[in-house]
Amino acid sequence: MAKVLYVLKIWLFREQFELTRKEENGICELAAFAVVVNLRAWMTAPLAVEAPFNDFQLMQSLPTYPEPKISSVTSKKLSLHLCYLSEESVTLSLFDSRVTADTKKLMLTAIQVPAPEHSPKRPRADSSVFLPQKSLEQFCTSNSKTIFRLLQLPTY
Repeated sequence: MAKVLYVLKIWLFREQFELTRKEENGICELAAFAVVVNLRAWMTAPLAVEAPFNDFQLMQSLPTYPEPKISSVTSKKLSLHLCYLSEESVTLSLFDSRVTADTKKLMLTAIQVPAPEHSPKRPRADSSVFLPQKSLEQFCTSNSKTIFRLLQLPTY
């Protein structure tokens, strides 16, 4: 967020700097991205139960961003920071009121499927995962039950 604030300050005080046209255009593009896409995700980040769905929505929105170069680069970079979409943390979405009841049911179903004995760990979420046909429950596995154990919640 510090870099976003820095870019916004440069844009606001651009008259006080000697910027080339290319630099000014780049700053404008980054400031627009920060305000349109990143700011919303950042402002809703403090609530842990909303974090998985926020990350999911953010990654879903990036491919549709009007600047393809920014869309591609940010998708790749942000995909390295999706800890809330891990198979353990995604379960927090069950407590998010914005997630539909149908999705929550599908998540619970996915959690109940036993993992094969020698199954490889689910790959990290990356930008290639976020296609329109993907949904939140596809990040759930039997390992997603871990959050219930850690929070000492019953799993009936």
